[in-house]
Amino acid sequence: MGKRDLRQVKRIMAVLLCAFIFIAFTPAPAFALESEGAEAAEEIETELAEAAADAVLEETPAEVPAEALSTGEETSTEEASKETAAAEEIELGTAGPGTVEPNTSLGDPDSLLEGYMDKQLKEELGTVPAQKSLKKKAAASKRRETLTSGGKVIYDGLKEFADSVASGSKASSIAAVDITDVFSDYFVSKTVDGTVYNAVTSQSLGISSAVYVKKTVNGVEYWTFSDEAKAKLYDFEKVLYALMADEPYAFYWYDKTEGVAYAVDGLRINRTGTTSDLYFVAGTRPHFTAWFTVSTDYSADGTGSYTVDTSKTGKAAEAVANAAKIITDNASATDLAKLTAYKNKICELTSYNNAAVINPDYPYGDPWQMIHVFDDDTTTNVVCEGYAKAFQYLCDHTNFADSSIECDSVSGIMRCGTGAGLHMWNILHMDDGENYLADVTNSDTGTIGSRGGLFLSPALAGGSVSSGYGYDVGTDGKADVTYIYDEETLSIFSDSELMMAESEYLAHEHVLKDISYEWSADGKTCTAHASCETGGETLTRKAVVTGEVKTPATCAEKGVTTYTATFRQAGLETQTIDIEDIPAHGHRYHAAVTRAASEGVTGIMTYTCSVCGDRYTRTIPAIYYPADLPVVKISKPKAGKGKMTVKWKKVSKKNQKKIQGIEIQVATDPGFTNIVRTAYAGKKKTSKAIKGLSRKTVYYVRIRAYNNAGGRHVSTWRSKSVKVK
Repeated sequence: MGKRDLRQVKRIMAVLLCAFIFIAFTPAPAFALESEGAEAAEEIETELAEAAADAVLEETPAEVPAEALSTGEETSTEEASKETAAAEEIELGTAGPGTVEPNTSLGDPDSLLEGYMDKQLKEELGTVPAQKSLKKKAAASKRRETLTSGGKVIYDGLKEFADSVASGSKASSIAAVDITDVFSDYFVSKTVDGTVYNAVTSQSLGISSAVYVKKTVNGVEYWTFSDEAKAKLYDFEKVLYALMADEPYAFYWYDKTEGVAYAVDGLRINRTGTTSDLYFVAGTRPHFTAWFTVSTDYSADGTGSYTVDTSKTGKAAEAVANAAKIITDNASATDLAKLTAYKNKICELTSYNNAAVINPDYPYGDPWQMIHVFDDDTTTNVVCEGYAKAFQYLCDHTNFADSSIECDSVSGIMRCGTGAGLHMWNILHMDDGENYLADVTNSDTGTIGSRGGLFLSPALAGGSVSSGYGYDVGTDGKADVTYIYDEETLSIFSDSELMMAESEYLAHEHVLKDISYEWSADGKTCTAHASCETGGETLTRKAVVTGEVKTPATCAEKGVTTYTATFRQAGLETQTIDIEDIPAHGHRYHAAVTRAASEGVTGIMTYTCSVCGDRYTRTIPAIYYPADLPVVKISKPKAGKGKMTVKWKKVSKKNQKKIQGIEIQVATDPGFTNIVRTAYAGKKKTSKAIKGLSRKTVYYVRIRAYNNAGGRHVSTWRSKSVKVK
């Protein structure tokens, strides 16, 4: 894929631009000085309105077109007033923070059309005996369950709205969700300037922080829920990410690269400080309103407005019928024949859309979807994303004889081959428990895999989940094409789903015998070896290995990790092994005097480990004062060439207990005003060599005993002189 794909993937799979838009409320006297009264509140509201007009971001619809409020169907007066009120919020409110940080979970590789097409395809295939009920991916709706109850209310409302747009029954891309129930359990009545409000406070929420706080991002001030309030109410960023990850299919008409603006109509806040409670006029029902930008492929005016062209969304029904025919035409085929037929049919129905890749201004839309594969129009083509989604769509709705066969779409980087660069492809989880590559894009006519090697193929050139897998389309065993997963794929799928087979797929049931298991020394890999009674071949299967601490490390002893190896291949059992591989973390000793030293009595210093409690002691020398210290008797120093050896009489064992050592000083005058050397010797020593002295020079040497316990204490000096040779 080319530069266009690089730009599009980054935009499509990561970026949503949203604005928090609310009306400021500064009543008096409750929030302002009593003397300021209503004039102060009015002045502040005027300033806020003016600031709002200047602060609205480009991506926020500061003025929503009248046609954007049209629903494409009859709308009650009440509904119309709600949408109009939401639009007015945009004009009056301040914008900010302006962006939602890129989150790759928005780029779910499933087809954006599938959610809507599922419903119609089920009707198309409902009378086909061989067709099982339609299945959704196992991960579907899991992210919804991670949301707060308030988040689920918004999630469900937006999903229902998106289904209506996708089906062609609704032309407006402006959604309004009643969120009264999100706040009602926390309402407390408050009256401000004679108006009764339902307020949400820190106390009613049961949180320690403020409910609403002022923040600054890139120099722009904005108000938002505190983290604690989000945990109680909802975090719309998480709601949006969950919705795009769980239910992206119904949003095939939505341009994720342009984003969504949103507001809560009826919300008032106190903006005189940096924190606020939430205020809703009693008797009103607050609504969460979101403006979804329509893809140019489906917008009524072709410019990406807030109105959908229902004649275009209706084409999805035609695509459903064509996809259903492909499935029914192959209903009686073997599983392998079905997969091959699907690949061939997709390559027959479409070609690679080079224009969408080459032109950096090509608008995001159908070339990235599967609708152009199944629309029975040879002039509408797709890029790799369309190929991958179409193949997965057919697989997801096929009644395979072996129910373990599944297909996933993944993304990352493809090196070499047609359109090297950012890429999307499929992984086939086959009945042998192994995963195989299915790159339908590069199996099309004129591509590197048109003669085979990139469909239902093992990674014969080796690789790993983290570094990618290599595929040999020739016969030299070298990687002609390498596929490397991106962070998005690695975050969504487990290693067991991404670990590719390294031997050819054999289309028969494996009955295993002579099974053996081989662990690596570090416990990080486990390989099973077996032979197949059916075909006689030898099988080698790698497991997905996970580790869990069995025995934590201590200060002195290593810890143990239990590694568990799980195999997809039927007939292979889960294996475990214990490895002593967690390093001991060492003692952390802290010293404390448990008995202080005194005159003539030693003390004790105790060292205790703060982690495990291990301890040991050291002796603190006893304190001896000058009168107690022995005088060291010096002998005549022995002269040498530029050196001397100072000697003294050995200190008795009794006196050794009173001192720490012997101090020696060397000077060039008998008054020791010019000391040239100071040295120390142990209390058991009887001599000390002094080097580096000037030859033919008379030196004066003196020695004494010392003890630093309880202060610096020394004995009387004793001295001698000597002439160095």
